[in-house]
Amino acid sequence: MTLVTAYILLGVIFVVAGLALVSGSQPVSSMLRAFPRSMGAAVVLFGGGAVWFLWIVSQLGESDLAGFPRNWMLGIFGVTALLSFKYLRDLLAVRGLAVVMLLSARALLDIGYMKLPYSFVLACTCYILVVLGIWWGAAPYVFRNWSTWALEKRPRTLAIGTIILVIGIANLAAACFAPSSAT
Repeated sequence: MTLVTAYILLGVIFVVAGLALVSGSQPVSSMLRAFPRSMGAAVVLFGGGAVWFLWIVSQLGESDLAGFPRNWMLGIFGVTALLSFKYLRDLLAVRGLAVVMLLSARALLDIGYMKLPYSFVLACTCYILVVLGIWWGAAPYVFRNWSTWALEKRPRTLAIGTIILVIGIANLAAACFAPSSAT
């Protein structure tokens, strides 16, 4: 993936999310309210994040494993992920979102590595994802409380949606300035 493609992909995701919040539509509000405890979202996000993480572990070099057998690591993390669906169901969708945010930030930062100043906006966006991913992963109730607070009053939803929309537009604008040959 090129830097331009990463910018466009990230920009489109943020623009769509920002427009959804700015629109103030009732289905978006209902979906955001139901998201933290949605088992469907948990299966997609947490399950997808777990598979992605297991794939990363399967690709690690021997020095990164610090002498632990790879199959044991895969087994332990895989069983832990599966048991999460049974014993850690509450707010699992938020934890899954946090995992996907952190793994996405890792992949996007790898794309932008050593491409400054062209990757500056990408890096800033990724560090926002990292901070929120760690925060929401460690304390998923914060996301639930934040989304409830944001949806309580229309000006709050509009402000947060506008911030997300501006971040998306900044990434799309940065795609115009990034060299297309940078891979």
